[in-house]
Formats: sequence, structure tokens, C-alpha cells
Amino acid sequence: MTIKRIFALITCCLLLLSACAPATPPPLTQPTMDALYTSVAQTLMVSMPTVTPQPSMTPSPTETVTPMVTNTLAATPTLKITVPVCDNSLFVSDVTIPDNMVMTPGQAFTKTWSIKNAGTCNWTTSYKVVFLSGTAMGGVSTAIPAVGSGHADNISVNLVAPLTKGTHTGYWILQNANGQSFGASFYVTIVVSSSLTATTTGTITPTPDVVATNVAGTLTAIANATATALASITPVP
Repeated sequence: MTIKRIFALITCCLLLLSACAPATPPPLTQPTMDALYTSVAQTLMVSMPTVTPQPSMTPSPTETVTPMVTNTLAATPTLKITVPVCDNSLFVSDVTIPDNMVMTPGQAFTKTWSIKNAGTCNWTTSYKVVFLSGTAMGGVSTAIPAVGSGHADNISVNLVAPLTKGTHTGYWILQNANGQSFGASFYVTIVVSSSLTATTTGTITPTPDVVATNVAGTLTAIANATATALASITPVP
């Protein structure tokens, strides 16, 4: 039902009421008018279709792709800390007998190295140079001169070339007063030119003819000596 029809219906009702009412209707008071307006409003509200609100469509948020930033870490410098060492040594140079020097079997020589004291402690005459490995060549532990920290000095060992032909190498190292080896090892390398072999004395063996001649001569000499002795004997009368 439309609003126009509702108003027409209300108008008809009012006309009918006015026709049935006395000629001079009593005046409508304010409460009566308010009730009439309220009734009309309620009728209109009932007659009007109920509109159900539809849920509004909320647009889905658009996903935003954020580019990833790769952080490149700079290389961290490494701090190298060197701890001081009491006993330490460094090879400086060969003073005598260069590597692969040619020698004869049994030849005596003195090998000398220049060695630096790379530690914080001073070397005393209680320190030694000792054989480590390889061919000792007759060398023995030998006391070294006193060397202060940071200084270099010559260290020597008396050796003898082996009797066998070939290349021979011996490694040596320093040792402190407590018998503890330390530092870098150093070596001596020589080449023996030939082997020393013993000379055999030959024995001369005579042939059979020589033996027979010697025997015959010996028998003849014995016979002659016997005849001479018998001739010298004077018979007794």
C-alpha cells in the first residue's frame, strides 16, 4: 500500500466521522491532535517496507611486496697477538761447509752455523747444540757461547765424514739448561766421493816343480853335510 492511498483512507475516515458528528463538533484539544498524529505515524511505519541493511563490502587490502635488502658485512680485521717466548731460535746462514760439499771418507771437518736468539731469555754456556736426526757423523752434544736476546752468534760442531759413498744429512737443534729442545732445527749435508775399502794381502802359493826342487836341494845339502862329518871322524886303533 502506497502512502497516497493511506492518506486517502485517512481522509475518508475523517469525513465519515465529521458527517456522523454533531453540526458543531467540539474543538480538538492538543492531546487529541497528538494522539491522532501518533496513530498516523505508527500506521505509516507499519505500512512502510522494512529495509534490511546489507553489509558493506570491504575491499581486501592489497599485499605490498617489500624488496629484501641484503646487508654485506665487511670483513672484520683479525687481531694477531704474539706471545713472547723465553727460548727460541732462528737459522741465519751457513758459515762453513755449504750444502752438498764433496768430502773423502773419514775426513774430519767443523760445521758452523749462524743462529739468532729469537727469544726473550739470554743463552748461557749451559745451553747446548744436540743431534736431532739423520746421520750424526760422529758429532756429540756441544756447549754454545753465551748469546743475548735478539743477537746472533756462530755455533759449531766437530764432525767426521762417513766411510760410505753418497749424500749424508744430519739435523741439529738447541737445548736449554733444563734439557728442553727449542727453536728451529738446522742441518749439515755433505757428499762422500767414494767408499773406503780394506786392502787384502795376497799369499803366493808355489807350484809343484818349485816344491820338488826345493826338497831335492835340501836332501842334497843334508847328504853332503853327513859325508863331511863322517870323513872327519878318525878311527880308533
